[in-house]
Amino acid sequence: MYSFQSLDKEQFPFPTLYRQKEEYHQITDYLQFYKLDVSNLQYEFGFFDHRSHSFFMQRFRPENKRGTIVVLHGYYDHSATLKHAIRYFTNMKYEVICYDLQGHGLSTGEKATIKEFSQYREAFSHFIHTYCQKEFPPFVVAHSTGAGVVVDYLLKDSHACPFRHVFFLAPLVRMKGWQLAALSIPLLFPYVKSFKRIFRHNSSDKAYLQEVQRDPLQFTRLPLEWIKAVQAWTRTLDNTRASTQEVTFIQGNKDKTVLHRYNLPFLQKKFPHSSCIIVDGGDHQLLNEKEIFRNIVLQKIEKVVQTKEKE
Repeated sequence: MYSFQSLDKEQFPFPTLYRQKEEYHQITDYLQFYKLDVSNLQYEFGFFDHRSHSFFMQRFRPENKRGTIVVLHGYYDHSATLKHAIRYFTNMKYEVICYDLQGHGLSTGEKATIKEFSQYREAFSHFIHTYCQKEFPPFVVAHSTGAGVVVDYLLKDSHACPFRHVFFLAPLVRMKGWQLAALSIPLLFPYVKSFKRIFRHNSSDKAYLQEVQRDPLQFTRLPLEWIKAVQAWTRTLDNTRASTQEVTFIQGNKDKTVLHRYNLPFLQKKFPHSSCIIVDGGDHQLLNEKEIFRNIVLQKIEKVVQTKEKE
């Protein structure tokens, strides 16, 4: 098992992002372990503080950057699991900025849980307003729970910044089995706090599935508190006003993690300026699928980005 305990936030305090240097051997270990290729890039990392948490943040900047893409990971994951997307977007000459959600990756917080979903939104809002220039709105690519965070931000934050375009990949609203969870969680919660995580086959890439089980920054429990927070959050979305933000939904039709047949129609009403791309054969982990499916997703994103650049 690999350890990154030496990557201590006290060595990299807010608000500075540190360029990679040889003496920061622990970040080199991190990059090598997760196969994050920063060759020919200006790479920076650090922690930013918000409320009671410290968030691990990274910036991947190519020479002569054309713009910025913010990427946000899903539940259980962390920024390094998006290495394919990071490399693809930097090859497009876009700077990529990302951070680990609280309780995920190298950010602080109780593992894989949250008391209220709004805490994700508040941290994201702080991140966007602090690190993204308003005069150059970024593109946003958000997966699953990360997509839910951006949905919450756009629908509820009165100071929400407009983005050039937002891509919601397998967005979270309702999860598979939500009805059973709604009935059972209130009965179980006083007695059971978490279940053992089942590592589901949510990608057709077997190598990726093996990597997840070996990943020291993944978590092996499913806290019921997190499920309760998601259930409470979904109920708050019903009465929100529609957003004018232009978005693209990208969804695999073999996804058995989120209830996409409900989620997509629901979100399309909340985001009327939207389009939807269905990836035939794609599962939940669209950015970690077999290369054939992953390239479909990334090429679709690139095409929309190129179109927006011409407008």
